[in-house]
Formats: sequence, C-alpha cells, structure tokens
Amino acid sequence: MDNDNKLDILWKNHKGVAATASKKNAYNESITKRKSVMVSDIWGDSALIPIPATRNMGANQEKIVNPYFGVFAATLVLDPSSDGKAFVAVKNVALPVTSENRLTNFIPETYHVSYVPKIWNAQPSIPTTELQRIFPFDTGYEWEFDAVAGVLYFLNDVSPKVMSEVIYLEGYRYVGSVGDVTAVASTVPSFKEVQFTTVALDVGLSQSFTLPTGGRCVLAELRVSSPCIVECHSTASYADTNPYRFSAVAGHLIDDGSYVISGTRYFGERFITLLNLSDPTSGNTFWKVTNPSFAPAPIILTLKVLI
Repeated sequence: MDNDNKLDILWKNHKGVAATASKKNAYNESITKRKSVMVSDIWGDSALIPIPATRNMGANQEKIVNPYFGVFAATLVLDPSSDGKAFVAVKNVALPVTSENRLTNFIPETYHVSYVPKIWNAQPSIPTTELQRIFPFDTGYEWEFDAVAGVLYFLNDVSPKVMSEVIYLEGYRYVGSVGDVTAVASTVPSFKEVQFTTVALDVGLSQSFTLPTGGRCVLAELRVSSPCIVECHSTASYADTNPYRFSAVAGHLIDDGSYVISGTRYFGERFITLLNLSDPTSGNTFWKVTNPSFAPAPIILTLKVLI
C-alpha cells in the first residue's frame, strides 16, 4: 500500500466514513464509521480538571491533575526503536521504556490553551546558558506531542539543540479515575439509608463522626431515637458557622423541615443538599450529635439520602 492510499484511508476516517474506493472523495463515501471508545479511555473525573490550568490546586484537584514543573518537570527519553526523533515520557530514566515506566494521559491543549506543554532541552529548574525552550514552530525543530501516549515527535534531526538523550516537559497530567463505571452509574439517582449509634453522651457532650453518604447528597429524611442536636458540617474541621442543624425534641424526632418557637410551628426547607468541601470525591460527610440536657443514653441516627 503506497502513501497516497494510506492518506486516503486516514483522511476518510477523520471525516467519519469508511474508505471504499480511492477514486471517491470523502463526501462521496456513504458508509459511516464510528470510532471505538474503550471504557479505559474515559476520564471519569474530567469535570474536576481546572480551567484555566493552575499549579495551585485544591486537595480534591490534586487527586485529579498532577503538575510537572521546574525540578518536577517530566522527563522524556529517546525512543530506542525510533530514528532519533521520538522521545517518550517516563517515570524513571534509569529504567527501560516499558508500559509500567511510561507517563501517559497528559492533558492536551485541546482541553484549554493553558495546557500547551513546554519542552526544554535541559532541566528547567537549573538556569544555564545552554538551557533553551524548544517551541513547536522553531525552524528545524518542529514537534508534535501526543498527550495521551506521552510521546514527543520531532520532524527533523534534533541533535544540535538537544544536548542528551533526555529532554524535559512542563505540563499537566491527568491522574484521576479512568473507566470508572460506578461513577457513570452514580449519575442515576438512588436512595441510600445510613444508620449510626452514638456512645452514651453526658449532658453537654458531643460525638463527631463521618457517614458514608457520598461527598454530595440530598437529605431526604433524618430521624433520631431521642432528643438531641444533629449537625452536618462541610469540612473535617467542623467549623461551619451555619451547618445543617436539627434540634430534635420530644414528639419531634423526625426532621420534616419544621421547627417550633414559643409553641408555634414554622416550616422551612425540607430537602437539604449536603456537601463534603474538604474532598468532594470522598464518600463521606461530617456529622456531630450533641446531648443538650438529657440523661446519658446512646442515640440512634437514621438517614435516608438521595445520591
């Protein structure tokens, strides 16, 4: 197969049709072609990738995106099977280029222009007169980076500018969940019941704990076995100035969104969204039960949440 036929097939695949005859252009091909997408190719946490790119990420984003800059720039080694023009991102330059040692799934600039990678001919954290950034449009050093594969390909010989068989990349790599079918399934709402029993709390004492409600849920029902104060905070420090709060009293042990002041019942919001702001990807929320003025006894807390 000559190069013209190969290009014809590739171009038609790019246009979403199957090649049936080289004399046809892509618009005359009638058989559509769909690309196969494997579950392992799906970035389950892509919605948490920051736009624009930033090196100062929250705790949850650090589990999704790894920045590679300065002394932590990614290393790329010469591909031993290439003609001296391809470099492969690896975890350890001292080890062979294997699937276990490769770095893949860099975030491409197609996600956002701030994710364009920077290529250097030496360690960028050590400024020297020899340190040069290699731009993709540098004459004689034009390159293309396959972000998913972690492969840098130069169109021409790069030996005059590249001082060794190792070059460096500054950019961002996706490290979140891949092919998480449970994450996809979780988009279908479902109810979950959770129960917790406290220790016997003396008057004025509290017990803090986490419950497996998911990092984000809607509280559909809450009931307790005896009078107490129930709170749900958004962080592990339990420092919310206005947390979810239910004051259970005798005859009113189920939170229906109502509250009583001076014998008059008032109604507020019934269904409350609960969040874990410390780590939204966590499966827990932060709870506290307080015994305000009753005899010590274990308190049973039962939740029904929509996840």
